[in-house]
Amino acid sequence: MVVLHDEPESRANRWWVPVDQGNPDEPDYVGLANAIQRAGITLSALWLYYFSLGGAAEELEVDAYLHGLMPLQPVDRDLLALAVNEMYADL
Repeated sequence: MVVLHDEPESRANRWWVPVDQGNPDEPDYVGLANAIQRAGITLSALWLYYFSLGGAAEELEVDAYLHGLMPLQPVDRDLLALAVNEMYADL
C-alpha cells in the first residue's frame, strides 16, 4: 500500500504528494496515479527516475500498472511511490 500523508501545509514545505484517503479497498495504483497526475509528472520522467532507483519493470509495465491492467511486485510499487515523492520534492 502506498502511504502518503495529507496535512495542511504549504506546497513548498511538503516532501510528499497528498493522496485522498477515500475507499480503503481501492487498489494502490489508483492513489498513486492520482498523485502523479496532480503533481504533473509524466510517465517517461517517472519511469526514468524509478529505473534509476533500481526499478525492474519496463515503462510499458509501469503504464499498465497505473491503469490497473497488470500487477507489479511490491518492491516496484514501493520504488514508484518513492520516485513520485522525490520528484515532487524537486518541483
